[in-house]
Amino acid sequence: MKPGDRVKLRAQALWSMGLLAGKLCQRVWTVEACSCDLCALGRHVRVDDRHCARAALRAADGLVIDELRAADCDVLTAGIGAGIRKGARR
Repeated sequence: MKPGDRVKLRAQALWSMGLLAGKLCQRVWTVEACSCDLCALGRHVRVDDRHCARAALRAADGLVIDELRAADCDVLTAGIGAGIRKGARR
C-alpha cells in the first residue's frame, strides 16, 4: 500500500471486533504518507490520522474471494467452470 490508495477494513478484522454491521463496514480511508516507526517497520499504514495494521486492510475497489456472498460465489464458480470447460475443448 502506498500513499493515495483507498482502503477498507477486511471482513475478518471487522468480525474479530464484532463490527460486521454499521458505518465502519462501508468506510473507505485514504492511505497517507508517514515516517513514524510503526510505518517504517512496514506492518502499519497511516489512514486519516490513525494507524492501522496492513493485515486488517484491503483495497477498497478490489474483489476479495473470502468476502463474497453465497450468490456471488455461485456465479464466480460457474464462470470459472465454464472457462475451464471452454479451455479443455481447444
